[in-house]
Amino acid sequence: MEGFDPADSDKLLQAFTNLELQSFQGQAKSLVYQLYRDGYLNQGYATTILKAFAVPESQIKWILAMATYEYNYQQKLKIQTYVLDAMKKGVITPDAAVQDLITLGITKERADVLVKIEAAVAAPPPAKTERLAIIQEALKLPLAIG
Repeated sequence: MEGFDPADSDKLLQAFTNLELQSFQGQAKSLVYQLYRDGYLNQGYATTILKAFAVPESQIKWILAMATYEYNYQQKLKIQTYVLDAMKKGVITPDAAVQDLITLGITKERADVLVKIEAAVAAPPPAKTERLAIIQEALKLPLAIG
């Protein structure tokens, strides 16, 4: 059995410090995730903080990767909203909106559905006579209530 090596003092001190901080590890992960995602921490500083809280290197890698993915997703959603808004206002055509959504990474099928739904929702309501016909037709359907 070996004895204590004074050369290991710094490593032991770091280990004890990390143990004290480990109870705050979940909070540290969450805060660093949010700050890194929003651009308030760079990768080096985020890694240093997480290491201080004894977060394993493999988790650090995924925390930062997921924060980056979420940031990119949020930006794409903003652009998607802008594209669909521009289409509803007549600034771009539905075909151009589909192409823009495909460029963002959405499949053609889903882009088509999104554009069709937005166009239908943005369309003016049917005329009064047409609404009356729809209501009368709906009233003829059997009710699902027992």
